[in-house]
Amino acid sequence: MPPTPPLRVLVKKNQKLNKKAKAISGFDYPTTIIGQSKWKGSDGRPVTVYYDPATGAQGKAAALYLLSKIDDVMTACDVWFGVKGASGNCIVAPDFGGKRSRASWRNSQPAALKAR
Repeated sequence: MPPTPPLRVLVKKNQKLNKKAKAISGFDYPTTIIGQSKWKGSDGRPVTVYYDPATGAQGKAAALYLLSKIDDVMTACDVWFGVKGASGNCIVAPDFGGKRSRASWRNSQPAALKAR
């Protein structure tokens, strides 16, 4: 079986990667660690939560909230999917957009899907 390519943070198509941050942290954004889950994945490791310091107090608060909920989320996913998930990283960073409204989703779709 061929090796799995390394995963990376998704960025918008028109956004340039922050190469300095990637070289320092291994991620596309500079990161500060917030903590790790108590939940352990199938590989015996936790989920690690980070945030980009450029997001300031709001980013840190979002990362702390995420850390407070990550154990419940991962446990629920284990039950829903019937498979123990693996460990990973969660990064709170800017420029990922967030939830798109139904109207913006429809406007980005081909005409055949807009009619639904």
